[in-house]
Amino acid sequence: MAEIELERPTKDANFDGSISEDEMAAALKARSGLGLQGSVLNPKMSTETTKKLFAQADLNKDGRLDIQEFVSWLWPS
Repeated sequence: MAEIELERPTKDANFDGSISEDEMAAALKARSGLGLQGSVLNPKMSTETTKKLFAQADLNKDGRLDIQEFVSWLWPS
């Protein structure tokens, strides 16, 4: 969990403590991806795809990802 918290600020562009749909889309399209070692994500990923992924991750449907939602999305149980 500590590693995720260290990586998360680079995805939480405005440092408000959560990840917005736009912040997640930017991370998914970035070459460095979500900060995961060896991740190679698609800089040409469509807006439709990023919206679908965000909707899957936003478990409480509040339009923001908190750390628990982010972790659950990355590593589903």
